[in-house]
Amino acid sequence: MKFTPLLLLLFIAFQGISQGIYTETEIAAQDLLIAAKKQVLLGDVDEAIDIYKKLLDEHNENAAAYELSRIYVKKEDYSTALTYAKRAHEAEPKNEWYLIQLTDILAFSENFEEAATLYEQFTKQEPNNEFHYLQSSFYYLKAELPKNAIKVLDDLEKNNGITEQIIQRKFEIYDVMGKEKDALKELEKLNKMYPTEPRFLHNIAGYLRTMGKENEANKVMQKILEIDPDDETALLFVNSTGKNKDANYLRSLVPVIKDERIELDKKVIELIPYLQDFAEKGDPELGQSLLDIGGILDETYPRNAKVKSILGDIHFYNKDLPQATNFYAQSVDSDKSTWTVWAQLFITLNITEDYKRMMKYSEDAIDVYPNQALAYYYNGLALLELGELSEAEMSAVEARMISGNNPNVIPEVLLLESKIKFKQKKYEESLKLVSEGMEVSQQPNPRILDHLGDVYWIMNEKDSAKESWKKAIKAGGNPAVINKKINGETDLNN
Repeated sequence: MKFTPLLLLLFIAFQGISQGIYTETEIAAQDLLIAAKKQVLLGDVDEAIDIYKKLLDEHNENAAAYELSRIYVKKEDYSTALTYAKRAHEAEPKNEWYLIQLTDILAFSENFEEAATLYEQFTKQEPNNEFHYLQSSFYYLKAELPKNAIKVLDDLEKNNGITEQIIQRKFEIYDVMGKEKDALKELEKLNKMYPTEPRFLHNIAGYLRTMGKENEANKVMQKILEIDPDDETALLFVNSTGKNKDANYLRSLVPVIKDERIELDKKVIELIPYLQDFAEKGDPELGQSLLDIGGILDETYPRNAKVKSILGDIHFYNKDLPQATNFYAQSVDSDKSTWTVWAQLFITLNITEDYKRMMKYSEDAIDVYPNQALAYYYNGLALLELGELSEAEMSAVEARMISGNNPNVIPEVLLLESKIKFKQKKYEESLKLVSEGMEVSQQPNPRILDHLGDVYWIMNEKDSAKESWKKAIKAGGNPAVINKKINGETDLNN
């Protein structure tokens, strides 16, 4: 949770009295404020709290309430932090710092609607300050109130005029709401303002295409070619219009793929819908065409990390996992800056149970991403499977510390720790960890349910084990493997 720090505290606290001579009361309050800040800097937070509370009781100093709120946030006492933040804001509703502090805490508590309302109220005080409108809109979206978000952005547009950022936000909201016509109207606003700017026409054409309106999209692309006859994307688009996302069309792209005058990114953008289509439907002919196109890309750009990662994806969805692994590995060997490729590499290594390579690449990933919890997780997983339990335990501890209770990571880390304890025959501890993983997992996790069944089985709770394994299959676990456990065909003794 990130909170905006207060700079120049004394200026903010005493700006109201800076025009005249300080009274004794004001000087006493200022002395207390300085003393409290000093204690914070010295690390004596409890003493600082006492001083700030004295400031509130004896001088009703709003800055003290603000500072108390900040301190209690650091102490993770969000209820008390909220109380003081509200007190500061209610005393000085025009103070922007107090507003930000309060809304940050509200957002952390998932009270998004109240945060949005506060920012919307603030727009009345500063009608030309774009930040407050955008924050209000953002929090209304988080509160699942898209109509309110649109209203705030409409108000911003009336006060400040049309800007690309406002249009983009409104477009995205309408699109999520399924209001395609309204979304398209927003894109058309920018085109009316800048009729000769191809970028805005490209946005319209692209959206029309997602709506399935190929003919209308083609007309927009023709307008782009009237402005710029050499526009590569428009040429590529026009050539593809009216054709299905199938193998024949992909084959027709071979000359375009080979043409080095056309930017690689434009070729990649053209291929992505077909790769997504193949991932969903698994059509073998389309898969072969993608392999052919991928091979040509690789010949044209033999050392390009992006091409290697695309080839990895193509082979992954073609279920050729060894080749997918090789291409993902080549990609990260060439360019280590894209974590998503590393993650995909680890997924394939895990599926293929290539733990020696997983250990090697996880060590490399830790060097590049020392704050990436999953790098430590996969390192720990590899070490576990290779029988290095002590080192695996150390990596698991690092993963847990770095994850910061990330709900997407911590369940897997707890599962890893549970498996380590299981290997160490510490079954009670293993059960506790995997149960905790179940609790924090946002949805049924087949890996956690499968391992929970293993733990129950080894602890002679056969019925609970079978029930957990059945749930694992229902959640997407491998039925061939798990059914062997249910039928007692797998030896779980380690």
